Amino acid sequence: MKRAAVLALLLAAGLPAATIQFVSIEGFLHYGGSTAPQAAFNSSSPEFTSFLDANNLGVFQFVWTNTTGIAIDNLTFTLFLDPDIDRDDNTYFNEYGEFLSNLLPILAPSGAFTFTDWEIDEPEYTFGNIYTHANEAALDNTSGVPASGPVDDVSQAMLFRVGQLLPGQTLTVAGTLSLTDAAGLGHYDPDSDVSLYVNGYATLSDAPTSGVPEPATAALVAAATLAAVLIRRK
Repeated sequence: MKRAAVLALLLAAGLPAATIQFVSIEGFLHYGGSTAPQAAFNSSSPEFTSFLDANNLGVFQFVWTNTTGIAIDNLTFTLFLDPDIDRDDNTYFNEYGEFLSNLLPILAPSGAFTFTDWEIDEPEYTFGNIYTHANEAALDNTSGVPASGPVDDVSQAMLFRVGQLLPGQTLTVAGTLSLTDAAGLGHYDPDSDVSLYVNGYATLSDAPTSGVPEPATAALVAAATLAAVLIRRK
């Protein structure tokens, strides 16, 4: 996307977008065949960096470097998100979700890979088992809150199969939230008539990342998500 187009999108995004609020953003690192995570992260962890805009759209990431001195095998990383759409306007238990595709987000960098396993479910406050599955790296590739009902609180999990991480290598796992990039996991609020698209990607590098997302720039991602109001369903 050219910078002039980015600027046009930013200037056009003067209307209010959907309000996205988070109950939690978490990550679970597994390796060696263990069902218990070797490491767990949240939005307060030093491994976490957010590039989300004022509407909580855009990119966030977890960055973890293998400092063990040995190669780590059978590594997976699971993202767990519990976002709500327009919660203060029409509650959070009127929503549903569905799998769309595991295509990479539009602005994912060269060499990035996508999630292989996924789950959408009520986050175990009333029913569901998604949080347990995320902790165990055992997502079931189903939606427990489909359009056919029952609608309720919606959370998402995506599992990235990294395989081997060599000593000194850095894993970056990014989550993306957009109102326009219709891939990944769809999250819908029929009362607001809003569609939220939750997706992600992972990359490996030989040195720690600088803290800036590897897509074209964080600004490009923010611009694309800000422009979502132009096609928000009425």
